[in-house]
Amino acid sequence: MRYYTIVITPPVPLPGKNAASFKPITFTSLTSAGRADGAALQVDLDLFQGWYHQPTQNGYIKISGVNFADLQQAFNLNPFGTNYCGIKVYVGMSKGLPYATPKQAGLVIDGSIFQAFGNWQGNQTSLDLIVSAANYIPNEDINLTCNWLKVQNLQDAITQTLNTAYKGVPVLGTISPELRYTEDQVGQYDNLYAFSQYVNEVSKQINPAKNYQGVGIASTSSGFLLYDGTTPPPEIVKIDFTDIIGNLTWINTYTVQAKLVMRADLDVGTIVSFPRGLPVINTAGSYAQVRYDISFNGQFSVNSVRHVGSSRQPDGNSWCTIIECVIPGKAS
Repeated sequence: MRYYTIVITPPVPLPGKNAASFKPITFTSLTSAGRADGAALQVDLDLFQGWYHQPTQNGYIKISGVNFADLQQAFNLNPFGTNYCGIKVYVGMSKGLPYATPKQAGLVIDGSIFQAFGNWQGNQTSLDLIVSAANYIPNEDINLTCNWLKVQNLQDAITQTLNTAYKGVPVLGTISPELRYTEDQVGQYDNLYAFSQYVNEVSKQINPAKNYQGVGIASTSSGFLLYDGTTPPPEIVKIDFTDIIGNLTWINTYTVQAKLVMRADLDVGTIVSFPRGLPVINTAGSYAQVRYDISFNGQFSVNSVRHVGSSRQPDGNSWCTIIECVIPGKAS
């Protein structure tokens, strides 16, 4: 069955507010016994994950049928200055359907609520949320000072910069240890977008190989992720035939899009493998050398993730995860 759990927590500390009036709110598709709840509220969501040096929009969640007490909380969920309410979103499939894989369900967002809207029209109520995938705001002004010494590799410099600005947020992943500059580099960046663009550009200057994708920084539910496609992945996620909705589609040279049953175990930078022999759709951006073949070596690197769902819509397209993948070493 379709599974979701949404946990909303108040900002800490609460500036000038009474903490007793900000009780955490939980919406879930499961009963207290852990079984699918047929009376669970309808949830519509559209959540994104991508690299910071590439354009990515904020996520959206609509919870229909909320009670009036929760509807009145919409005012309290809006930011107080730079204090944002926290939100955790778990999605996937729970037990109940023959091909459901509960182990693929999990946390996709451990982030913040940018805006909240309570709506009451006729006998319909809803709570609409604009959310970020992290508890820090990528375009918010913050002092990101990078002091990159020529004896350091780029990964150490990035980790040091992020740890200073975002205390307590883990920095995961590995990049090429050969990314070193010929002299000290000192820079100050106003937000995470600007810093990520600099990191991507300078890594391509150091490694000018045509197919090198550069260093990317992304937010995951576990913290920051660094990736440039040069280091072996910790594991390769195998996509089964029963995970795929419809056909795979070549959307550009070396780039394929796949629609999967909603799952939480894929992040940007994850290496996936598709079963051979699947039908493939081609677009105008496809090229003859890649038509009618899933891949050259069976593996792709996930470049963006989008979770789209409407929990009570019956068709299979209405609870899915859409990924765009590139053949490793072929990203531009």
